[in-house]
Amino acid sequence: MSNVKPLFDEPDTSVKPIFLDDDIVKPKEQHTVFALDLPDEVVAPKKVSTVISLDLPDEPIKPKKEVVEIKVHAAFESEEHPLVRQAMEKGQEKFPLIMKESGFLVRDNLNSIFPISFDTLSIYGSDLLTKAASLIEGVTRSIEKTHEVNAEAHIKAILEHADTTKHKPSLLGLLNAGHHFNPVDARDQLSAIQKALRLRLIDLETLVETVSRVAQSMSIKMTVMAIVEDMSDPGDTGSLVARKANLFSVSLQEIGIATKQIQNIKKQTQEWIIRCEEISTVTLPALGFKNQNR
Repeated sequence: MSNVKPLFDEPDTSVKPIFLDDDIVKPKEQHTVFALDLPDEVVAPKKVSTVISLDLPDEPIKPKKEVVEIKVHAAFESEEHPLVRQAMEKGQEKFPLIMKESGFLVRDNLNSIFPISFDTLSIYGSDLLTKAASLIEGVTRSIEKTHEVNAEAHIKAILEHADTTKHKPSLLGLLNAGHHFNPVDARDQLSAIQKALRLRLIDLETLVETVSRVAQSMSIKMTVMAIVEDMSDPGDTGSLVARKANLFSVSLQEIGIATKQIQNIKKQTQEWIIRCEEISTVTLPALGFKNQNR
């Protein structure tokens, strides 16, 4: 029985173990977690809003605008004829009001006429003189057309026929057989006169504006010619300048006469229109002729 080997050999103390005691990972210590004692409802934090009032002015402050003065003529002084500046100074002395209001137009005209020669004088203002002559003819025609309406004679005839006191009975007690007044026809005639006169009035008002512009342009030409004539020598050039200045002077006088004529006929036309309205709405009813329709 002593020869029987045991089932397991005795452990060999010479063999080292794979893991040492120090290498064995020890379990971490467990920490105790305590529950928080929270309220049943979560209280939301209060919002603190601070309103800061701004001290604003009653009216917004407008930015200041910088005024930049631009002298236009300075850019073109190098292109001007040397006599233009001298002529402008003379114009300031002789015609201060015109130079204040239309100095730039005078300068432009001076640049177009200098240097003085037969060609520049013959061309200068020739288109304006032609337009002025044509305009004066147009004024004459417009005045004639207005008189062709014959408003004064028609108005007078209507009033005479409407006045029953001028048509007394004859010795036999009969009215003049030739007298018959129809107020409806009279009002129709007055309305036709008004319509024709209003058309003429539109044409007259347009002519008044055109004549005014031409007269202003002619005044500038006259100013330029007066300055140039004052600077010209008494020789041949001075004689040509004087004759050209005389043309503008005569034309301006004719424009002035035409202006008065057209203003007078315009005023007369307006009076005729008002009279037609008065007769139709006031005079005839006062004479016993009420407004009637056909």
